[in-house]
This record gives sequence, C-alpha cells and structure tokens, in this order.
Amino acid sequence: MEFTERLKKETLESHKSIESSKALSNLFSRNFTLETYRDLLCKFYGYYSALETRLFSNIPDKVKPIFSNKSKLLYLSADLTNLGVSKQQQHTLPQCLNIPSTDKIEYKIGIIYVLEGATMGGLVIRQHLLKHFSQYQVEKTTHFFNPYEKNTAKNWTTFKALLSQWYTQAALEKDADSIANEAITSANETFHSLQTWLNDTSQ
Repeated sequence: MEFTERLKKETLESHKSIESSKALSNLFSRNFTLETYRDLLCKFYGYYSALETRLFSNIPDKVKPIFSNKSKLLYLSADLTNLGVSKQQQHTLPQCLNIPSTDKIEYKIGIIYVLEGATMGGLVIRQHLLKHFSQYQVEKTTHFFNPYEKNTAKNWTTFKALLSQWYTQAALEKDADSIANEAITSANETFHSLQTWLNDTSQ
C-alpha cells in the first residue's frame, strides 16, 4: 500500500474522532457566534504556538521541501487580530503542554501530515461559516482554515507526492515498516493531543 494511503487508512478513526468532537462540532451549531469562533481559534493558537516551535526546528535539508512555508501561526494571529485579540493578548494565551514528540523526522512527518490535511477540512468549515457570517467577516477571519485559498487541493496533492518521495528514499536506509509505523503513530498522537486540548475547557 502506498505510504500516504496507509497514513490515511491507519489514522481514519482518529480523524473521525476529532471531527465529531465537541469543540469542532460546535462550529456547526445553530448557536455558533463570532465569540465562540474567536475562543476556538485561541485554543488552536495555544496548540500551534507550542508545537510549531519544535516542529520546524532542525529540519534536515533533504526534507525541507515538505516543511517549507507550512507554518499556520501567522494565519492564526491575523484571524485573532481581526477578531479583536491583540498580539500582546495572543502571547499570553495558554499553551498546550501535551504535544506529540518531535524528536525524530518520522514523528515530524506524522505531525505535518495531520496539520496539512486539516487545510482540506478547512474548506468545508469556511463554506459553512459563509452561511452564518458576512463574507467580509469570513474573509478576514479564516486565513487559518483557508491558508492556500484556491490552491488548497493542488497543494495537498503536491504535499502527498513529497511524502511519498521521502518515504521511498528513507526506506532505502531503514526498515520501511518501522518508518511508516512511527509516522502513523505520531499522526494519531497529534490527532489525540489536539482533540484533548480543544475539548479542555479549563484552559
């Protein structure tokens, strides 16, 4: 089975779980407001700000194309600013402490797979928000969910091709199943830790 297809198959349950979680299902509630949306983005900021610092550090040259221009923190910051959360306030938001390990490149591959895959789901979320808020409001506050705009599907296809190329090369030097298993485990841990963080109302 092709590497990205295996990633998709073996993270499917985790993917479904976070999609049906209370935090994300609230997006589709009739009572959903811009304030609720702002609070959700604050939670995402707390997760991404903690994770991206480690995720994008010490990337080997040969895999840099996979991670290049993939940070979503600036998009989140722009959305929050437009929702009335200042840069100073953003820097004081609670950060998630239980983030997945980034100690190995296989772990980072699993994480970036989840974060990039979220851009496809972001298209659905953006279309839903357009039904509830003005186009102006949505355009100003959905950079995080729609970072690539019309190029989202194309970028996802390119990204998966890069993952497949990396896996093929990596499997020449290490056990192929071990590589895949570590990436898949990391992806599932990313789904789980993000879901737990988003649903934690104590932060």
